[in-house]
Amino acid sequence: MALPLPQHETRPRVAPKVRLRRPNRENESNPLLIATAIRNGFQRVKRASRWVERVEQSPGFVLLRTDAQERMIRLAMAIVHRTDRDRLSRPTRAWLAQVVGVSERTITRYIARLHHWGLLATVAPGRRGTFAPGGRNARSRPGTPIPSQNHPDDPANDAAVYVLCEPAQPREHAPDEESVDISVSPPPVRVIENPYTHARARKYPQSTPLRGADSSKRAAKRLQKEAAWRYGITWDPLVTPSSQDNRLAAAGELQNRLPALRHIRTVYVRSICKPFFDAGWTIKDLIEAIDHRPDGTRWPHSGTRGVENIPGWMKNRLRAWITHDGTIHRSPTQRRRARRAAAQARTRAMLEHQAEVRATINADPDRHNTARDRFFAWWETKKRAARRTPGQVSKPYKPTL
Repeated sequence: MALPLPQHETRPRVAPKVRLRRPNRENESNPLLIATAIRNGFQRVKRASRWVERVEQSPGFVLLRTDAQERMIRLAMAIVHRTDRDRLSRPTRAWLAQVVGVSERTITRYIARLHHWGLLATVAPGRRGTFAPGGRNARSRPGTPIPSQNHPDDPANDAAVYVLCEPAQPREHAPDEESVDISVSPPPVRVIENPYTHARARKYPQSTPLRGADSSKRAAKRLQKEAAWRYGITWDPLVTPSSQDNRLAAAGELQNRLPALRHIRTVYVRSICKPFFDAGWTIKDLIEAIDHRPDGTRWPHSGTRGVENIPGWMKNRLRAWITHDGTIHRSPTQRRRARRAAAQARTRAMLEHQAEVRATINADPDRHNTARDRFFAWWETKKRAARRTPGQVSKPYKPTL
């Protein structure tokens, strides 16, 4: 028989709620802290310039409306714009709302969607200066009234720190020891390796190589620069540029979205796209024209690798949208607008015709009732004839109004 619990143990014990402090600015780039924030099955994005493509390829992105997709792409581009070499972004919600053109509550919902998709993780949340160490409310208790503005003596506000993520790629594991062929000769024993591989460099530390610095370091810097490549000025992909500077910004945005065009100068891209910009095309139209033919079929080669002449490849793709006399076809957006206008015109004409028929019926209801009775009588006669002679087909009915 179980003994009754004492009076002080009748209620279940609840663990006290731990209030976690925000990590300081020195530890925001700690690899362990970043790894803890990332969800299982995801990893830190290898190239920040490809993160927008990861957002567009997400399964949840397809379920959004067209306007929501455009706002999500604009938000992703703004987050990438504030990204450092560690793939950490520190944008404020007010700045994101101003860039995207929505409210801060909408920015909060979109960031929550990116968290749900696993493409964004919060390393450190945002914090007001009044709650930071040294602030007036640094040691405040729950229930303490919170001031609407910080005190002049409070530290500066801390923006939230996000890390860009992507689905983790499977790694190739080394074979087990049991799977190694035992018939292979073992490695030699007592092999002395010379530790002074670069003997000349150790003997003369002041010497400089003939070809400059170490090539491996230069290659690493070049790869790091290419991984963080991004044109500084962003341009809305749904707006047609008009001036020279706007066309240059639009060309840079086209390079941001098509990595194959980053091997040529932005001015060259602008000169190739200028006739299409004059015809009212946008960045979204150019991307669709480079990937598809005018009949809607897709080009067999993507151009991401194996293309040496990038300008010739781009001109060849866009030449399909130019007629023999040099006139540029309507852009995909203009075609969709024309089809939408034609469908609306057909719907409007059908509704007008139905209104006319309805007005005719209301003007002479006796004629309509007579035609309706004649049709029902013909239908009953057809059914009776079908019962008598199943193989016989009656003549079609032609009512006279």
